[in-house]
Amino acid sequence: MTSAVAVQWEHVDLTQSERIQREYRDRAAAEEAVERLREAGFAEGEVSMTSHGGTTTQDGTFVPGGVVVVVTADAMRAREAERVIS
Repeated sequence: MTSAVAVQWEHVDLTQSERIQREYRDRAAAEEAVERLREAGFAEGEVSMTSHGGTTTQDGTFVPGGVVVVVTADAMRAREAERVIS
């Protein structure tokens, strides 16, 4: 299953860059996204991938963990990154 939340954007004032991220429930899908970003010319320092475990809400509902792919780039490259990981 490769469902994911929408791509999220955040402007980083300090570096005047954009931070784009997408969460994947499937590690293989996240790794494929990172590979596509590398093929599109994004450098190792521009792309990161982190994982987090599942949690339980206060009402006892289990929320599964996921893998987050994050790209930090200037505005033009950020749009390209969004296309790649969408």
